[in-house]
Amino acid sequence: MSYKFAKSLLAGSLLAMGAFGLVACGDDGSTTKPNSGANNPISVDSRQDASISFTGLNVVNAGTQVKLTGSIGLAFADTTNAASANLQFTGVTIQIGKVVGTGVNTISAQPTFALPAFPTNKSISLTESNVMFNLQDPSLTECGEYQFIITATANDGSSKKDFSNTQTISFSRPEMYCAANNTPASSASTTPANSPVMVACPEVTLSTELAPGLDIATCTASASTTADIVVKKSKSNSGDDYSITSGNGATFSIISNTDEYGQDYWPDQNPVNGGVVHMSDFKYKTITGTTLVNMKENYTFDIYVGKTKAFNEATGAGFFAFAINEAKIGNNGNYTVKMTVYKVQ
Repeated sequence: MSYKFAKSLLAGSLLAMGAFGLVACGDDGSTTKPNSGANNPISVDSRQDASISFTGLNVVNAGTQVKLTGSIGLAFADTTNAASANLQFTGVTIQIGKVVGTGVNTISAQPTFALPAFPTNKSISLTESNVMFNLQDPSLTECGEYQFIITATANDGSSKKDFSNTQTISFSRPEMYCAANNTPASSASTTPANSPVMVACPEVTLSTELAPGLDIATCTASASTTADIVVKKSKSNSGDDYSITSGNGATFSIISNTDEYGQDYWPDQNPVNGGVVHMSDFKYKTITGTTLVNMKENYTFDIYVGKTKAFNEATGAGFFAFAINEAKIGNNGNYTVKMTVYKVQ
């Protein structure tokens, strides 16, 4: 599976279980516990009742972790199974196994997440449940293909009929995690010594209502709408959304893993870079965009690169890269957006 270039320095904030007001993992019977043993075959439930639907199921790379996204809904219009307004979720289990041949084996390492309390008749957002799996878990000894196994169960209160739907989706643990210990960072750097060094700004919080602007030079948020980066509330197919634009002529573009960067982590997480980020690490084609739209819908741990209006080709000053840590909607469709930003010194 191919992933978009994504961030690892954001993992800590992504694991904040209270971010969406959900029940912490382990507070109810809805959470999957790690298996007691490893390398045992997993029997995957083949039931896929139409009363339970999975939408947008995907695995995105979040640096040294992967995140499961998508949602699970109830098909009230499903006359085949006599679904009704009484239908409600009774639980969701999430497990990860190692793909071996045509089967899947148990592993000790398991994902963390924060599911809502059950029973519930509301759709379950896997994205907001922060389903994360640590690719650097010390118990992992193999790279290659792994698999999320997600089972949702529901019950129709009128007929007392139980429904179940199990879906699986694979992802890859890159070879870099198996080879990293054999690749000393000090002896294999491929980054040009004369490429401008980039530094990380403290996490910046912007608000479409109060402080929409981000000044790259100072790494600070402000009420200015003429800043380098400006977040604005907007509308999309799914309702309230937000966009990113510039108030002073800065440009930016998304980095596509398939066509451009070709890696799944911040450059300072590459063992050969020795923990230093250089401008040359970001292999982009062009930086010409002026607006990024539908950020809520397209939020998949993407990395964006940009140039301020005062960008200096010779020194690299004005070049920056950023990613969204978290975006939360508040009153009147306004968003609070947390960003990690790197810039050339």
